[in-house]
Amino acid sequence: MKFDVWSFGSKITIYSLGSFFRNSSVLAIILSLFLTP
Repeated sequence: MKFDVWSFGSKITIYSLGSFFRNSSVLAIILSLFLTP
């Protein structure tokens, strides 16, 4: 039971980290487009 919960939590953590890095990269591209003169 604990192992299943641990693997489930790690999957959620990896997924949230991946989505966060994807969103941050998109935000960085948008910011670079706005900040370039």
